Amino acid sequence: MPSVGGRHLTVDIDLANGIAIRGIRDAFTRHQFLGASTPADLFAFAVNNGPLRHSSGDTVTLSSNTPDPSTLTLTAGARHENVGFKVRVTCGNPTDDQAVIAHVAVVNHEAFPIFLRFVMPLVRGVVTPGSAAQRRFVVPQELGAVVADTAGPSIGMELNLEVGLPTSMNSMELASFYDALGGGGLFFADLDGDVEQGVSPLQMLAWPAEVNGFWIALIQPGQSVNVPRLAIGVHHGGDWREAVDDEDGAEPEWHASAA
Repeated sequence: MPSVGGRHLTVDIDLANGIAIRGIRDAFTRHQFLGASTPADLFAFAVNNGPLRHSSGDTVTLSSNTPDPSTLTLTAGARHENVGFKVRVTCGNPTDDQAVIAHVAVVNHEAFPIFLRFVMPLVRGVVTPGSAAQRRFVVPQELGAVVADTAGPSIGMELNLEVGLPTSMNSMELASFYDALGGGGLFFADLDGDVEQGVSPLQMLAWPAEVNGFWIALIQPGQSVNVPRLAIGVHHGGDWREAVDDEDGAEPEWHASAA
């Protein structure tokens, strides 16, 4: 099972059947943020409003992969739709590797345009350090929202089921899961979204122990489109503010190293 990471964290990618995230480990505290029995999808997708396909399982087939300790490069195809994927998972920055960066390009092999709904990540079973009573999760909304892990509803902008996207953006496309007593946490963040430049972000929704990032595109025949890059990061102490600092302060280095 290939792993990508560095001094701060390691992300385990299972390629035995599709593409699944099997582990996200804090290299300092040794905490495993994913439950052992809960594989996570790096991504999921639907073509022309068809069924949602998961990158784990038998809906994605690999044609090549080139793993090394710092970068995993994959070529894959959808089993039921005529689309392909180019996947690159790499350390964010060799000198300050707080995060692993996932980049996916989607290729339309059809002779007609397709409407793509894309979810990255699709992660369930997040386990934070510390007791259940101290688990928290957050998505920065227009007015902000921090809730206990036992809360039932999702946080983040309301989802429009007809198009598979929230109805508006969060103030920052970041989802954080952490221990309220400062035991550390896990975050997922969009790196490329810039509405002023016409770049749609991965729009985050979070539930207790679960996070989804939604995105859509119309892809022309033979066209390849880049999905916004996803950062998967950890902080060894503090709360959700640590995740904001990591995402905001280190983003230029992540852009340079992932180019």
